[in-house]
Amino acid sequence: MSSDEQDRYGCHIGIDYPSPTVDHRQARQEYLEPGKSQVTR
Repeated sequence: MSSDEQDRYGCHIGIDYPSPTVDHRQARQEYLEPGKSQVTR
């Protein structure tokens, strides 16, 4: 949500609503990385 949208709706990420605790893109990479060496193609 952009800062303009947060102002418009009166809900600010990290203040009124908690910030995300997990970066899903990074967590996915960390989860998949060990398995890459196990895959044979």
